[in-house]
Amino acid sequence: MATKKLLPHVDVLLVTVTEVEASAVIKEVNNQISQGQIQREPNHNDTWHIPNINNTYHDFGYIGGARTFMVQSGMGSGGPSGSTLTIHEAIKELSPSAVIMVGIAFGVNKYNQNIGEILVSQQLQAYELQRLGTAPNGESSTILRGDCSSASPKLLEKFTASSHKWNKSSVKFGKVLSGDKLVDNQDFRDQLLKLAQESIGGDMEGTGLYASAFRSQVHWILVKAICDWADGQKDVNKDEYQQKAAQNAAEFVIYTLLQGGFDSGKKHKNNSHSNLSSALKEHFKEVTESIRNGRLVFFLGSGINFSNTPNDNLPPNDIQIAEELHESSSFKTKELIGLPCDVCPYKLKDRPDDRKRQTSLCPIKKDLANFPHLQYEQDLVVAKVDIRCLSQYIITDTNASGLMDKLSRYFRRNYSPNKFQYLFASLAASMEKKQYKFPYQLIATTNYDLGLECAFEKAFDGSQTTFDVVSYIAEGDDCSRFKHIFSENGNRKVEVIGRPEQPTNQYEKLPLAENLSNNLPTVERPIILKLFGGALHNSPNPGEDSFAIAPTHLLNYMIGKDGKKPILSELLPQKLIQRLNQSDILFIGFSANDSDLQMLLSRVCPGRFGIAMDTSKSKNGTPKAWLIHQSSPGQLSNKYFSEHKWAVELVECPYEDYVNKLQAHLEKVLNLDLSNCSAHRNYNKR
Repeated sequence: MATKKLLPHVDVLLVTVTEVEASAVIKEVNNQISQGQIQREPNHNDTWHIPNINNTYHDFGYIGGARTFMVQSGMGSGGPSGSTLTIHEAIKELSPSAVIMVGIAFGVNKYNQNIGEILVSQQLQAYELQRLGTAPNGESSTILRGDCSSASPKLLEKFTASSHKWNKSSVKFGKVLSGDKLVDNQDFRDQLLKLAQESIGGDMEGTGLYASAFRSQVHWILVKAICDWADGQKDVNKDEYQQKAAQNAAEFVIYTLLQGGFDSGKKHKNNSHSNLSSALKEHFKEVTESIRNGRLVFFLGSGINFSNTPNDNLPPNDIQIAEELHESSSFKTKELIGLPCDVCPYKLKDRPDDRKRQTSLCPIKKDLANFPHLQYEQDLVVAKVDIRCLSQYIITDTNASGLMDKLSRYFRRNYSPNKFQYLFASLAASMEKKQYKFPYQLIATTNYDLGLECAFEKAFDGSQTTFDVVSYIAEGDDCSRFKHIFSENGNRKVEVIGRPEQPTNQYEKLPLAENLSNNLPTVERPIILKLFGGALHNSPNPGEDSFAIAPTHLLNYMIGKDGKKPILSELLPQKLIQRLNQSDILFIGFSANDSDLQMLLSRVCPGRFGIAMDTSKSKNGTPKAWLIHQSSPGQLSNKYFSEHKWAVELVECPYEDYVNKLQAHLEKVLNLDLSNCSAHRNYNKR
């Protein structure tokens, strides 16, 4: 601890690897110092090398008001001098708020790209972790299992804005490959491109960057320029091309830093509340009051499972579920659906022709620079189509039980809860400890994983409090009903709701009590409502798991198994429906353009969101609802949610920023300790 105090406060850490990269950055910094653009303190120390500190740091002074250091790592991500450990140690020693890797990379298309072109990572695709298998036709099959992680939205926005004013070398934003191999073989490069389509280049150290930065909740981005094509010709004009690429990348990074806005440092990390916009402050104020008064329902979708690094092993989102189902079929989705394609909203005549080598192959890609999270949101949309087609194919090719068995094995793997799941479980446990009047919430979700259940089990470890699960049944004799899983006298109990011998309106075992003061049932224990079913917690029998995932299952949502129950709310106890209809709702993990969400709400809460909604209530008389989104909803969605009597307010904020700022706000305003929500640990109980 004593040595840490010797190091100055740092805002931005630059990371280089090769000598040509480090020299290019130092040269550009000195150039800006000579022009008076970079300020340094009296008795400035150019380098820091302190006993008991592993790294040597270059101190560049204040660039755009941000104290900026540089560290040089060894080649690759692994090993004692690789980028993973170098950056991990640097973050511990300097506590920067942003880590930027700058240097040289390989390009993938010499016809569409140029030597010296700058690549900025919207996403980073790790390619070393792969599954090598055999397809049903006997041919070899390779599937990437490494993480595809999005760079920091904050840094993407700053580099995007800077690129609009940058008038030197071209800048391209997109997916960058990263692995420990020095790629100089065209066949291997092309194989990688088949596995990770739309990649714009690759490097060797990026995986260490995002793994270390993500683990420490530090903003990160990779900015490198093309020095070769990984085609076996790396030695041709090597020195010239590497110097040009390193210089372009260094100049662009320093130029962006000089635009300002990076001087947040520890203040940004430890005082998130002070950096909230006025709109977000008002939103958090309303959400906090709703939680305090026991009126809030959390409604969670697949999008909350973002940035799944191999080390954190978080539950899968729809993109990863689709990849898992692809292993069961040698078909592509296009072959399963047939033609024409019903996904892309553009007519063929309006789409660019790939043969003309146009820069953008899809009109949607034009918006990627303006909306950094659009790639993730669009991938989720496409994955949902894949999931539907592949799951129905598996049912048709084998049977429904084959699909259920496959999904059960997948979702019973040893995942860790994500930060949203930890936050909401820690919230209930901490409010109980502080003896709040309404400590527990109802959490509805369309996800299939066990993250919520295991987060609650951890949060309430040592407490007498248990939680209840209400989960949809997609197959079998009780199809289209829900089952209730709860604890009674220390024993696990499972009961199906709505069987003929006990109609739904007579079911009274849910922990919901009458509240005569506001006519809103009080949640007496945490309740997890799994609207599409999923894996069941602490179940010794995988056969109990059930997943509404194929089109036939969703059809049952619309008309029921026998066609006589068109409204899903008839299958849930009245108090639960009353709770959903009359509570404030916070939607997280859904796109505002998600038609499935609109359909689901109209079935679960027809009195609030459906055709049968009570139009006699004014907008101001309805409970509040918010949908957190991170892309760009169209006018239809804006009108449907905000101007329609649904009265759902669309709140724009990246999920990672939202969960961190919400945690900080709740800790401050409600005087809670929610530190457990940051602890990603594997769980084994099933």
